[in-house]
Parts: sequence; structure tokens; C-alpha cells
Amino acid sequence: MKYLKQHYREIVDLLQNTDAFTRLLKLKTIPHFTTLQKFFKRFSQLMFDRILCQSLKLFQLSVVGIAIDATGYDSDYSSKYYSAKIKGSCFRKSYTKDSIAIDVKTQAILANKSCKAPRHDNKDFRPLIKRVCKQLKIDYVSADKAYDDKSNREFLNEKGIRANIHIRRFRHNKTSRLKHSMSVDENEYHQRSKVETVFSVIKRKFGSAVYSRIEWLKMKEIKLKNIVYNIYRKIKLDSKSCTTWIFVEIIEI
Repeated sequence: MKYLKQHYREIVDLLQNTDAFTRLLKLKTIPHFTTLQKFFKRFSQLMFDRILCQSLKLFQLSVVGIAIDATGYDSDYSSKYYSAKIKGSCFRKSYTKDSIAIDVKTQAILANKSCKAPRHDNKDFRPLIKRVCKQLKIDYVSADKAYDDKSNREFLNEKGIRANIHIRRFRHNKTSRLKHSMSVDENEYHQRSKVETVFSVIKRKFGSAVYSRIEWLKMKEIKLKNIVYNIYRKIKLDSKSCTTWIFVEIIEI
């Protein structure tokens, strides 16, 4: 459904007209679209996080260099232009933010944290690192100046992780912080741009908006996009389809 950018009604119509999908999913009857809605609503965010962790087994990772950044997803039910025409003035449209950590080598999403925006990117830095550390060993972290914070650097030093984060110009005591800027590996730092590539692929392939109305459902929808992206990325890297494998792993959860 996410890959084809369809709604619940549309995907049910597709299942009714396509025998291949029903055989693959082993469906005896086609569910009503409200059944899919209720299932998605009851499916916990923790389960989506576990499925994302399971999808990392596709890439056989051990030690990774990661890049961190965030993006926003619009709400599909109202365009900014339409709202400005109706209300007579332009206002800041609400959106949902998604912060992710990716492996710079495979461009796989290792962890994500969604929240209601606007919100500063720096608040999600340490939670993302902690989630990745539970599964993999991190060699270095590359991030832009929004994540330049003393507590972040101390946190990385405690875990033995190299920080490739440039200092912000307006920071106080810049002279005492120049050693951090000098220690940045520029080749590793520029791997950070691969996060933008991942965001571009997700929004082009699976849509730049979320269709849910409730905020916590929007977060689950974004998590689902990330899971679908990992499967899509593995298929692009490997000519052999791994769809059956991931279905088996999801069932075992």
C-alpha cells in the first residue's frame, strides 16, 4: 500500500483484482478496508520498531558509521495554498518530524524517532544513538551543526564513538572548542549528505505526506515508510528478492 501510495479502499480493490497478492499473503477472503484501518490502529509502535530492527538482518551489519538528520512529513488532508485561500492569510502548517540514523555504507535506516513538530533536532540525538547501540557497534557519527552540543560530545566520548560534528559559529567560548572542529574527518563528515538521499527516496517512492489524522497514527505511518524503505533498499542492492524472508521474520516476532 505504501509503495503504491494508495489508501485502504484502493488497496482492497487491488487485492480483489489481483490473485498473485492474495496467494502470496495466503488470504482466503479479501478483508474490508475498515479491517485494515483497525489493525493498523491496534498495532503498537513498539512492534514497528521491532520489525525495523528485524529488517536490519537483511544487510548483515556489525560495525557501522552512521549519519543523523531529520525531515518533516506534511498532513495530506489540507494544502497550504488551500488553507491560505480559505482563511485569507498564510499560516505555518503543522507537520510530523522524523529523525533517523542511517548506515552510510548501505544507506539502511538503523533507527528512527518520530514526534510532533516544530521541535529542535538536537532533542532526538541521544535517543537515536542509544537505539542503534543496542543492536550494533558504532564507529563514528556524522551530523550537521544543529547537533553541536557539549553534552552530545561527552555522551559519544563515553561510548567510544568519534564525533564528526562541526561547531556552530555563534557558540560562546569558540576558542576552547576549536579542537573539536580540528578533529572532524571531512571525508566522513560529508557522508552525512546520504541522509538527504534517503529522505529523497522515501518521499519520491512512498509519498511526502501522511494520511492519518491522529498524531500517534501519523508516527506509526512514518515508521511503516521506514520499514518499507529498508526492504526496497535491500532489493535494490541485491537482485534476489528478500520479500519472503522478511515476511517470515515478521511472523516470528
